[in-house]
Amino acid sequence: MEYILPFTKNDVLNVFRKTKALLIDFDGTLVDYKKAADKALERLFQMHKLPNEVLKAGKKDYEKINTSLWREFEKKTLTLEEVRILRFEKMKEIYALEDSPKEVDEEYLSYLIENTTLDPKSLSLLKKAKNRGIELFIVSNGIHYVQEQRIKKTDLLEVVDGYVTSEQVGKSKPHKQIFIHALDKLQVTKEQAFMIGDSYEADIVGSYNVGIKSCLIKKSREMPRWIEDKKPIIVSNNFNEFMYFYLKMQE
Repeated sequence: MEYILPFTKNDVLNVFRKTKALLIDFDGTLVDYKKAADKALERLFQMHKLPNEVLKAGKKDYEKINTSLWREFEKKTLTLEEVRILRFEKMKEIYALEDSPKEVDEEYLSYLIENTTLDPKSLSLLKKAKNRGIELFIVSNGIHYVQEQRIKKTDLLEVVDGYVTSEQVGKSKPHKQIFIHALDKLQVTKEQAFMIGDSYEADIVGSYNVGIKSCLIKKSREMPRWIEDKKPIIVSNNFNEFMYFYLKMQE
């Protein structure tokens, strides 16, 4: 756990004391999106009778294409529907996938839902927070029906107070509206909410713009290049590490 200057341990403790609700990103924070996506792609390639030798390259190509398109979506230069069609249009240029890009995308998403899992420790830590009166709300960029099915599959509905997706609101993180929607649903102020996410641009900058403090789940050893003073107050290596720290600081 790293404190981000100018924030100190006491600053973080004071923030946590005011916190009544945790806003939590889904993919890359709560669940291992890459693992689920890799398994979904394996299944897709298998069903389309593609040789195993191309799978490794296929995973890299898909990740590169998908990540690039989602960044454009977050910048509002592409719609969600365009992301879904374009990623498999581009994949079909490289690999012999049958059917239309739309049909391939729908097939892939069914495998993604099937392969989404949650670490039991994460669920246990969330239950502890819930038992202490902390409200829990998932804030996710994604296709609503897909994220809804994946959330249900992980048993998160046992503990969370709700969830919102970018498709549901019509705006994606880092847009303010998706965070404001979460605050309104929970009936808490920005000072009473705390965001945890793995995307600096979407989760940290987005919540900062609403006045919500945050924790960045770091995906690499290097820190992101901060935009002005738009920083998290702490950085954690993974969600469970953050939750252990958060619950301990709440004691």
